[in-house]
Amino acid sequence: MINSRTKETLVVSTAGDAGPYIIVVMEQLDKVKSLLDEGAFKYWIDETAISVDGEPATTVINFNSGTDPNAVQNVLDNAS
Repeated sequence: MINSRTKETLVVSTAGDAGPYIIVVMEQLDKVKSLLDEGAFKYWIDETAISVDGEPATTVINFNSGTDPNAVQNVLDNAS
């Protein structure tokens, strides 16, 4: 799946001590949630969306630390 703001591939990040996460543009949130639900991934979404310098607002989708980031990435990469 392509990030509508950056025009780059949406990437599951594993940086830091937290579990995997994805930064998502709000306009794509429903589509990404639908893909994650179809894949039966457990996740939660930050309550706050932020916009910096007038860019579209983004939020973070967080996964449990036991979630396989490669499996999530595969679902995103195969999305049309």
